[in-house]
Amino acid sequence: MSEYINNSHIRKEKLFALAFAMMTGDSDRKMVDDNWDFIQAVTPYDVFFIVDKLMKTSQDIGQIKKTTAKIINLYYEPLQKYKMKSGQEPQFIRSLEAENREVEVLIEKMKDVLKSLNTGLKNGEDITAGKEEMAAILTRLKEYEKHYLKKENILFPYIEKYKEDFRCVSVMWSMHDDFRESLRDLEIMLSLPQLSFKDFNNTMGRLFFSVKPVIFREEYILFPVAAEILPADVWDKMYAEAFDIGFAYIEAEKPQPHTPDSLDAGPDEDAGLLDLGSGKLTVEQIVLLFNHLPVDITYVDEHDRVRFFSQPKDRFFTRSNAIIGRTVQNCHPHESVYMVEKIVDAFRRGEKDEAAFWIQMKGKFILIKYFAIRNKKGEFKGTLEVSQDITDIRKLDGEKRLLDWE
Repeated sequence: MSEYINNSHIRKEKLFALAFAMMTGDSDRKMVDDNWDFIQAVTPYDVFFIVDKLMKTSQDIGQIKKTTAKIINLYYEPLQKYKMKSGQEPQFIRSLEAENREVEVLIEKMKDVLKSLNTGLKNGEDITAGKEEMAAILTRLKEYEKHYLKKENILFPYIEKYKEDFRCVSVMWSMHDDFRESLRDLEIMLSLPQLSFKDFNNTMGRLFFSVKPVIFREEYILFPVAAEILPADVWDKMYAEAFDIGFAYIEAEKPQPHTPDSLDAGPDEDAGLLDLGSGKLTVEQIVLLFNHLPVDITYVDEHDRVRFFSQPKDRFFTRSNAIIGRTVQNCHPHESVYMVEKIVDAFRRGEKDEAAFWIQMKGKFILIKYFAIRNKKGEFKGTLEVSQDITDIRKLDGEKRLLDWE
């Protein structure tokens, strides 16, 4: 079979057939042995192709995550041997890898504290100090959220633009959400008077599994492919945009300021005013107005592509210029895409004009509303998302007619 190893098409199709059989429970050891030469020649590009095709065959993200874990375990050694092309590791990737090295140290420290907690639980000892130490580490681990936000809002959108079989990023995003959920569950458990040995260890296991395997997939699959397919100027933009989100555990040297593409092509003050029907403003004034509204705004056009978002001082939800032109479906985790599509489809059919949700986040009560945008003819022209902190608004009562600045 070795004469076929370099035939990329044959290798990918054979590997997909094996992965699909593993997902449906139809694989056996003989099937693995028969494809061993192909397995030993696997590349990061093959993984993109296989997982993308699996995503097209099933909507069960849980099943796909399990299958992906199995095949990557099978590909572990050949993927480790794959070398990124010399000189192709951009600063954006180096910063993400630096964050990974720091979080690995944090995870090892968590394992030590977990071992101590388990010993205390088994022996009936006072574990208050251990719980406090673990809670402090979890607080520190929250900073790693910036790492995932940079991937979801900057790296993933560019991969979607430059690579057709990009759907494996949805699997990775789902694992990011596993990390978030496990972190929340662990914080709740540590706040309770009694700590369940079984539940706590199971949740810790989920947390470890959502971090370590993702690091391997980043550094041996995602990053090598991204480094080879994305142009140098794109990496410069991505690194500049990363500073809007921030970095976890590391100091990064900020590049020269980058003007967003959406403003580069627009008219400036000298080019005149834009007639808005009820007034004329410069582009600069329009941008300032949007960014000073006490709400976050995101506009998705009638083709489901993100066209604009406001940039207030403190956003509730992370946005980056990389999402401009991205489909709204790809801007959400796989598990919540159905809800997005339900809302947009209802707007498009004229069945609904708005939808509302509210959540509690970081001590704030956030109202999230979606509005159907229609022109004078009633034609659907897109969806407007508006998010607002209404924590203080909910407390209002009576009237206030006087200024109380003094």
